[in-house]
Amino acid sequence: GGRLNIHDLRNNLEGLDQSEYLKILQSASSQKAFDSLPHTLKRELEEELGLVSSEYSVGEVFKLDPYNKLEGAGANHGYTSYEMSLFKISLNFKGFSRLARLSKPKEYNWFTLEEAARAQKGDKRAFIEAWQGHLKSNEENLLNQLKELPESFEDICHFREMIDIPVLLEDPFLCGPTGNNERECLVNLEQDELNLLLAMAWHRRHGTEFPLKLKESISSSLSGWFDVKDQKI
Repeated sequence: GGRLNIHDLRNNLEGLDQSEYLKILQSASSQKAFDSLPHTLKRELEEELGLVSSEYSVGEVFKLDPYNKLEGAGANHGYTSYEMSLFKISLNFKGFSRLARLSKPKEYNWFTLEEAARAQKGDKRAFIEAWQGHLKSNEENLLNQLKELPESFEDICHFREMIDIPVLLEDPFLCGPTGNNERECLVNLEQDELNLLLAMAWHRRHGTEFPLKLKESISSSLSGWFDVKDQKI
């Protein structure tokens, strides 16, 4: 999440004086403010994740209903109207690689879809009151909307054929669907090469629930990828 600031307005609207920028920031339902949000998004993605604009594309914008809230204590209160927009982001491979190379990339996945719809995970809270308010606090509708969102990165495989990798060197690979159309493929591999293939297949299928124990020169990454720091490997 991020908030429109005066620097974003300047990047979108040049030549105005300070008072005009402040007026736009404080005006309700300002089209000029809304049109400047892509600059806010670009700045926030770069500040928080290091992403640059060539590493992603921005899809459909979902504008929430204004969310009004009274906050404060004692005699000091403020009544604020929040106007929020949600952006769909699609990463290309460079963007995905940058996220995967963060020190702890999985920590950015704070909630499952079900936890996000409840806005709660243990003692952690998701601050999505504006989104909940837009949907009249209907948890089921929010969950359905979350499930309709596409993946931010689609890993494209060069082939779709089913392959069973053997455990023993002398056994063949089994290619194709199980049954009469399945065929044996003999591949000349060293034991280390077969072990690497088995490790990659395991990480792709089961790495999230059952992570592999790896050397310091190799770290497991997202979507079945590894980050190899040893050039000899």
